[in-house]
Amino acid sequence: MKSTAIRTLTALAGVILVAGAIAGCTDSGDSSPKKSASAKPSATPSQVTDVTDAPGTGEGLVGARNDVEVTKCEPADGGWAVAGTVTNSSDAAANYRIYVSLLDKDGATLGLKQVNSDGLDAGAKADWSADIAVEGKNLQCVLRVERYAA
Repeated sequence: MKSTAIRTLTALAGVILVAGAIAGCTDSGDSSPKKSASAKPSATPSQVTDVTDAPGTGEGLVGARNDVEVTKCEPADGGWAVAGTVTNSSDAAANYRIYVSLLDKDGATLGLKQVNSDGLDAGAKADWSADIAVEGKNLQCVLRVERYAA
């Protein structure tokens, strides 16, 4: 009885393998070449990262994007120049970490630079700037801003 069951299972497995092989060899009628998902260029743009503190790692951070204004985001010699102002909207002196990212049209980050503005008194305003050695046209400047007690 055992050997009959084994022979039946073996025969069934053989039929499945042959049927799969035949189905894999049949012509779908469309002989045009297909593009694979890997047909995209494999080259990735160069990235520049100049960060001393990983974003979100400071104790007692407060998101403060509204405290920062970008006044310049444009190509410059050797990369991009980004600048702006930071205004301390809190009631006490504060330190700021401004993370400036340059993104391409697909949203890929090509450059990331940290700019610190420390000891800014309550209500005070300061200028900040970042030069990022990234080549490219039509890049978008995106900020992450963190405020800490001074």
